[in-house]
Amino acid sequence: MDVKRPIFVLSLDVELAWGTFDKNGLKKYSRHFKKTRNAIDSLLDLLKEYEIKATWAFVGHLFLDRCDKNHSDVLRPFYSWYGKDWHSLDPGTDIERDPFWYGKDILLKVKNAWPKQEIATHTFSHVIMDEECAEETARSQIKKCIELAEEEGIKIKSMVFPRNRVNHTKALGELGIRTFRGYSKKKRLSRIIDQIFARTPDVFPLKSLVLHDNVLEIKESMFLTSYDGLRKLIPSGIRVLRAKRGIKKAASDNSMFHLWLHPFNLAGNPKLLGDLEKIFILSKKHGLSSLTMGEAEELWRKS
Repeated sequence: MDVKRPIFVLSLDVELAWGTFDKNGLKKYSRHFKKTRNAIDSLLDLLKEYEIKATWAFVGHLFLDRCDKNHSDVLRPFYSWYGKDWHSLDPGTDIERDPFWYGKDILLKVKNAWPKQEIATHTFSHVIMDEECAEETARSQIKKCIELAEEEGIKIKSMVFPRNRVNHTKALGELGIRTFRGYSKKKRLSRIIDQIFARTPDVFPLKSLVLHDNVLEIKESMFLTSYDGLRKLIPSGIRVLRAKRGIKKAASDNSMFHLWLHPFNLAGNPKLLGDLEKIFILSKKHGLSSLTMGEAEELWRKS
């Protein structure tokens, strides 16, 4: 593939309850979690219809359909801001009794989907890699994900950091991870203004991407904002307009437009899936090639 061809990358953070349990997510998002599997089915149908590949960054615990809660082979941090064992809410049951905590059924659907999707790591239990998360812990979390993936015949080579807290890239490289999703360093207010006024997202020529400890940073362009809370006041058209501007810029500059979202947000409001379909149509209209993060990394190394 021509390195100068415009590229569309889609990455998805697959978390269920693990993504927000420390923020009272079980109470706030239980309605979303109940509908997430159906939303993912609808998303897989869309990906097939428009021949879109995505990088699905799974929390490793979702590779399981049951557990005893022990996980003695996985280190986890103790955060002063959380104050409890990070695994304290793990039910230690199975997918039938506690489907918000297990996701092997989702994993197998994604693994068997067409076009072929990429499965990446989001750590084993959604650990936040801040200053209280030691490198040894990060290494243990990622290593466990790699082992669980190998049991399913999956090779993991991409990483998405929980809450986009990038850290310990040296450990990633040593474990065979070749790429991770980068995150904008803009202040929160600036990001909100970008969303409200549909400012053109950043796009990136492939050759501009850089290595960190031999792991390639695939920078993000845009988060597809949910319709939860105050975000529901943002008109649907604004989301699509902003993506359109990013796609058109990527097409004109032969660059990469990298969109990301959480599948459970698709369960919160069906309009978000409709927005995503419009974005897929725009990416095709403007000639962007759909690549996973792993494929973009491979192309970069060949350039």
